[in-house]
Amino acid sequence: MKSKTSLYLTLLAVIFAAGFSYVYYSHLHISGDNYDYLIFAKSILSGHGYQSPLSGEFQPTNHYPPGFSALLAFFMVFTKKVSALKVMNGMLLLAGAFLSFFIAKRFTQNSGLAFVTACLVILNRQLLHFASMLMSETAYMCFILLAMLCLFKYEDGKKTFWKSPFFWGTVLASSAAYYFRSVGISLAAAVMLHFLFRKRWKEMLAYAGSFVLLYLPWVVRNSSHGFKSRYFGTIMTVNPWRPEQGTISSFGEMWSKMLDNFDETVIRGFVDALFPFMNIKYMQPQAWHLTALGIAVLLIVLWGAWNLGKYRFLMLGLLLANIGIFMLWHGGNGSRYVTPIVPLLILCFYFGIFSLLRLKWNTPRQLQWMPFGFLLILLFMSKPLKQLHKIAQSPEHPAYKNYFQIAKGVKRSLPKGVRIACRKPAMFYLHAERPVTNYKYSKDDQEVIRDLVQKEVDYVVLEQLGYSSTGLYLFPAIQNNRELFTTRASLQNPNTYLLAFDRKKAKEKLGITAKK
Repeated sequence: MKSKTSLYLTLLAVIFAAGFSYVYYSHLHISGDNYDYLIFAKSILSGHGYQSPLSGEFQPTNHYPPGFSALLAFFMVFTKKVSALKVMNGMLLLAGAFLSFFIAKRFTQNSGLAFVTACLVILNRQLLHFASMLMSETAYMCFILLAMLCLFKYEDGKKTFWKSPFFWGTVLASSAAYYFRSVGISLAAAVMLHFLFRKRWKEMLAYAGSFVLLYLPWVVRNSSHGFKSRYFGTIMTVNPWRPEQGTISSFGEMWSKMLDNFDETVIRGFVDALFPFMNIKYMQPQAWHLTALGIAVLLIVLWGAWNLGKYRFLMLGLLLANIGIFMLWHGGNGSRYVTPIVPLLILCFYFGIFSLLRLKWNTPRQLQWMPFGFLLILLFMSKPLKQLHKIAQSPEHPAYKNYFQIAKGVKRSLPKGVRIACRKPAMFYLHAERPVTNYKYSKDDQEVIRDLVQKEVDYVVLEQLGYSSTGLYLFPAIQNNRELFTTRASLQNPNTYLLAFDRKKAKEKLGITAKK
């Protein structure tokens, strides 16, 4: 049995090496989040703690939980090369596949199905995509799986909970998951639900109390700096990227938002996560048969979770808690937020099918090789993997190339104290090493100008990165107040500008008096 397990793990390592190297690229992905994580990691490594230097001074931040930046800081003790950091992050996908194998084997008592599950985890387009970036999804996924595996080991043992290292491993791993992504609260809720239905009152209370104690330092730290949670505000916002649309003001609006998010993230997102070759469209009405497929996939996933025996409430609790959070959060992200639970979706979906087939064929000999039939799905995985490979081999996007060239020019020619307003400030800061800020998202151009004055902005970057806010808010403000801006640098194809902002003239125009 051990030799078979070793063979499976070796095969998984080989498959990972082939898949990850095929989609790997050495530079940072053009997502602002990985720039933020890297900048915050450098702050931790330099001894400033979890702070942001974007304003020109190191200031405490709580925009993301600190877990992933802390992990990056640990990696950076050994190397600061982005290419090497991305490989280290990629190894988390392999670790997640190994954990998925052991969890699936523990759940199903079928090594073949466990191997198939882990193969599909490694070659999943979304997981490979995020593993090749400096993003928190794969690390968060690993700690979810590690917490579950520790819980199984604890349940299999005979030690009382306070003497069991696996019980405390469950506590630590699930608390760590929360420090990577706040949606990790769903894992804590699922573990407590598991203990509740098992009538393990002492374990439930000990787990809940320990989780709160480990979570408390983050709450105290944020409170001491005057930070308030942004989550409720985001939930009640119609569209966080379009503030002029206002906030949700009725139950009907909230219900409509929840149904839209359910359709996007669950009905479409689960199908996209499990079958990435289907090319699900998120921005247009979906054909009825695809909606029916999405509902069928959800039901099979839930059926698979239900058939996990004494761990059914753990899995159902985790899945349903995540679905609830997806419905409350904002839309426009496709299946991105589904990514960390993709291994669990794969396990529950294929185990659900396996359980249905087992109703007809229930002899060990008939079922022994059946799971390997699921590997046929890999025949369709070449298309999404080729798409990732094409992205990896693509030259730098011209708009981002110009944006970074402007930033490097700022670093060479402008003094350190100047402040620049731009879209995706972290990206600009990493290349310019000058104070940066975003502009105000308002269709009132006077409000945008007033915000630039209040933030003491010296320069503004007008770019074509593709974000709607530039055309909706920044460009009209510049067009309607041309006398306040002077071109200092420009690049073509596409046009990208560094504009000097005349704060003094702006104050006169807006009637802002100088502070005494």
